[in-house]
Amino acid sequence: MQLPDSNLVSDKEAKAKRWKEHFEQLLNYPPVPSPCRSAAVQRLKNGKAPGLCGITAEMLKASGVHGTQWLTNVIKQVWNSGVWSYHA
Repeated sequence: MQLPDSNLVSDKEAKAKRWKEHFEQLLNYPPVPSPCRSAAVQRLKNGKAPGLCGITAEMLKASGVHGTQWLTNVIKQVWNSGVWSYHA
């Protein structure tokens, strides 16, 4: 694994620290405006298999702006808390 200064990292703790830094940089971006999220949902392809939660593209599209906002709020809550609960 390579550090930003091009030095290589080989020990386990340093690698874990570098991965943490990498994902913090990668995922630290400003929120996407609501119209862009809604447009992205509308571009999802129909007829594809749902994810683990069972939500299909068609369901997201049918939920409209309110559904997109609800989903955004759920994702923000999970992101901020670091807690994901899945009940099958």
